[in-house]
Amino acid sequence: MRDFSPESNKLFAGPAPAKLVAALKKKPGTWKEAFGREADEAFNAYYLSSYINEVAQAGKQIYPLPTYVNVWNGGYGTNDNWERFDRPGESYPSGGAVAHMLDLWKANAPAIDAIASDIYHQSPITYLKILNSYRRPDNPLLIVETGSGIAGRAFFYAMADFAGIGFAPFGIDGGGANPRPDMAAVAADFRLFKTAIPVIAGLQGTPRLKAAVEETGIGARNLIFSDYDVLVRFHPRGRQPAGAVGQTAAAGAPEPSARVMIAELGADEFLVMGFESSVEWRPVQGSDYTAAQFSEVEEGYYENGAWKTTVLGTTSQGDYTGPMVNLSAQGALMRVKLMKY
Repeated sequence: MRDFSPESNKLFAGPAPAKLVAALKKKPGTWKEAFGREADEAFNAYYLSSYINEVAQAGKQIYPLPTYVNVWNGGYGTNDNWERFDRPGESYPSGGAVAHMLDLWKANAPAIDAIASDIYHQSPITYLKILNSYRRPDNPLLIVETGSGIAGRAFFYAMADFAGIGFAPFGIDGGGANPRPDMAAVAADFRLFKTAIPVIAGLQGTPRLKAAVEETGIGARNLIFSDYDVLVRFHPRGRQPAGAVGQTAAAGAPEPSARVMIAELGADEFLVMGFESSVEWRPVQGSDYTAAQFSEVEEGYYENGAWKTTVLGTTSQGDYTGPMVNLSAQGALMRVKLMKY
């Protein structure tokens, strides 16, 4: 977990740097007195971050470019090696900017603009926990490595709910010219998302941008916007997700795959992007309105910031449902305008 040479042991037995202790609001004293059970890892993180910060500062004197640090996560239940004790130097490298060392790295390495996590977990609980740890006012969320499987859904979480500035699956090309088959979902995300980047980026970090993502046991989601409540149903026609409400997950059940991102562009206007879902609107609960209908529905894309319509969108509105759009397995980017009554 750290170097145990005589010189290192002498430093470790001495006082922890006063500036670091003050920045982290720790009790002054030796490393052990200041950091307790995390002392060895904090000691290693301090010297590693000091060195990397110095290198970054030197580089920025030549090219003032943004810099980031790539993190192999671990500790406190965020490691991939569940069968082992989750300890620095054993199940993950000691000294990196793991979640519980993030405050130290931010205090000690100001030349690093983004501390960026690798996330290979397939559990949405763990994935969202890590996203939440690395999205901070002093640290833009950048996912520099992620694995297949959950990646297609995780992209929607990261961009819509955590204001991510970048998302990179690892090994998407598999060494060839075409995306690997297990990366098809995230490749489809990128194709759909790329023209809408300026619009989405302008809404990140606001309540006007939200995601609804299918997970085992979650067959639908409610999203609340300023003037409308939105109900997203996953796989409304065809395959029902394993573990949907009222169902039991079967062995060999398909991987959850439905996902939707919704942006409130303005009064009564929404941008909808997603796959294998239906999206239905109602006026917000408690308003003076009881129903809504579409005034415009278009499928298309953005070109130089201007919306281009390709086809009129597929919609439905029955006697007992509100205005609804349907998103196929191939995905769609749709712009809708509504009216309330």
